[in-house]
Order: sequence, then C-alpha cells, then structure tokens
Amino acid sequence: MEGRLLVKDCTLLDRGALHLHRAVVVEGGMVARVSPDGNEPVRPGDWAIEAGGRLLVPGRVDGHARLGHVPGARRALTASESSAVAAAGLALALRAGVTTFLDQVEGVDDAAAALAGRLSVARGLGARLVSSLAAEGRHAIATHELNAEAARSTAEHPLVRAGLGFASCLTASDELLRAVRRDAEALRAPVHLRLAETSAELAEHFEQHRMRMVERLDRHALLGATTVAAHARAVDGAEAQRLAETAVLVAWSPLADLLGEQHGFESVWQPAHRVVLASAGVGDLREQWTAGRILAHRAARIGRLWARERVPEVLGDGPAGFLERIFRRPAGRIVPGAMADLVLVDLLPDREDPIEVLAASMRAPVSWTVVNGRVVVREGQLLGSELLPLLAEAAAVRRAVA
Repeated sequence: MEGRLLVKDCTLLDRGALHLHRAVVVEGGMVARVSPDGNEPVRPGDWAIEAGGRLLVPGRVDGHARLGHVPGARRALTASESSAVAAAGLALALRAGVTTFLDQVEGVDDAAAALAGRLSVARGLGARLVSSLAAEGRHAIATHELNAEAARSTAEHPLVRAGLGFASCLTASDELLRAVRRDAEALRAPVHLRLAETSAELAEHFEQHRMRMVERLDRHALLGATTVAAHARAVDGAEAQRLAETAVLVAWSPLADLLGEQHGFESVWQPAHRVVLASAGVGDLREQWTAGRILAHRAARIGRLWARERVPEVLGDGPAGFLERIFRRPAGRIVPGAMADLVLVDLLPDREDPIEVLAASMRAPVSWTVVNGRVVVREGQLLGSELLPLLAEAAAVRRAVA
C-alpha cells in the first residue's frame, strides 16, 4: 500500500481512559503518530479511514489456533488440504478482528510442506502468524529439526515466524526437551507446548517421570516469556504459581473448560498470570470470551479472582509481552512505535467504564482489520481473496477426510 494509512476521528481506549476524536497515522508497518483529529489533515496518497467516532482497538490474538485441524479426520491431511482448511480459518478470524495467530501444525502427512504452506497462506492473507510443527512420536527429533530450520529462515520476517513446539509433555522425551531448549536459546525462537487436559494424563506422566509436568519443563529451562502453554487444565496451585513467576503465556480456552466436566485453568488463575484467549479449534474468540466471562465470574464468587480486572489482560496485555519479544516491537497498545495491528469495531462508546467498553468491543461487528499496516478487511469484506471459494475448498477437504 502506497502512502500513509490514516484513521480519522476514532475513539481510543488506553490504560483505562477513553480518548475521543483521535487520528492514528500508520507508516512502515507501525503506528507513527497519535494526535487530536484536527491536527492530521488527509494528504494526497493517504488511505483515509473515516471512523466517525468508532472504537479503534489493538488486534486480537488467538493463543492456540489449531488452524488446520479437522475434528474426526480419518486420515492425515495432505499439505494442500491442511493449507486450505487453515486459509478458511484465517479469513474468518481476520473478519472477526483477530490479527495474530499462535498455531501448531498437526495431523499432516508431509510436515515440512504443511508448515511451509501454513506460513505462505498467512503471508498471502496478511495475517500475523507464529506457527510450529507439533513434534511427537518416533519422528519427534526429525520434526524438531524441521521447526528449527523454519525458525532460522523466518527469524527476520515482519509478519510470520516459525517456532519450536511439541504435541504433549506426556509423550515428549528428555532428548526432545533438551533439543528444544538448546535451539530456543540459540535461535531466540518461541516455544509452543501443551500441558495436560486431564488428571489421567498427569498421573501417567508422573508414573513415567516421577515428577509433574511443570516441574519437568522447569528443570529443562523451558518456562519463560517466549513460551506458550496450552491445555493448562490439570495444573495445581504450585504449578500455576510457577507459570506466573516465569511469565509463561497461558493459552486459555474457556469454552472447552465450560463444556467439560472438570475445573479448568480458572480454578488456579492468579493475578500475576499472563493469559491469552485461545480458540483451540472450538468456536471463535467471541464465543471463548463469553465463556471466559462466565467462568471468571464463577471464580470471583468464591474469592479466587476478581473477574473485571482480568478483561484487559485477556484482550491484549497478556500476549503483548510475548509478541514484543518475538517481533521486537511494542504490541497491545496504539502508541507511536507499536505494531500497526488495528481493529476498528462498529461501536460508538456510550459509557466511560473501560471494562464495559472492552467487553462491548468483543460483541460488536468488525468494520476494518489492519495487520502490520496493511488493510486486510474493509467494512467487513476480506481484501485480496474471495471468502466463499476459501470456505468451499475447506468444506470439500472436510468431506474428503470425514
């Protein structure tokens, strides 16, 4: 896109305060300036968005997207099939204001091609993606080497990065954990892992290793601010405390917890935790947010958590530190120098309570989505690709593997 992107007459919410009639100038993939609207006239060559007072928020983050996942698939997907399913998921999520996806590639017959395809699809649609292969089984080390090579080749890409990861702490060998730690440090690469969904998994892990999962990861120095931990459903209070102390980003899928029979992460959630909402292949982030509010209020009633203070965390503050370390640019706020991942929602704030404004923004339709300074959704319409053919191709894949 030539020239500047200029968002005129928008409302910003920053650090608990609403700022009306602001103009946001985007240049070079980042926010260049935020000023009173009257101080920023439209220049020749600008792409001007007339917000009309609507709310502009930082792009949303899906902490465990599972973009190519097909529930109940009877065989592994080919790389092209996996890419087709991922493309449809990315397109729908971009239209819903999700700009960043933390993802694992799984269930494919050609791991290297599938990961390359996932990164290529994200680049084409303009989505920010951090993806890795879910290493497991007897080919885990070979899969890890593919992750490491992809991490090297994407280390400076402004939009997509490959990371390191494994499918399960239960099945990960000590050899794999050592390799992940070694290359994460050498490459400054993120690590995406899964803890335990059930107490049965936890018990089996303890039987094999004579320690709990978080302790084992800690001994291998795999807990840190560039680690994403999904499926944290079977952690106890001490493990939760350690996740908070080491600034691990916990990918929370409240809808799965709400539909499950056991307590989820909300039962051990502490104020110091860094948390990001995650679709995990179950619903979208709006549905996850609704489920999260229900669970957070339940926890609040028994004194575990003051639900309202967690709203900014799951909508931006939680994943901001992770993204800043990976892309080396401020994230999660609309301030000069920050990543220009922006969402204009069809909402005219009619209240001053920042918590309620944030909550309302999750329910409001998305008008524009901007990723790395590029407009990818304009007035609700996907740019650069036709949505219906993407959805049709993904539906054909699901029928073929059902």
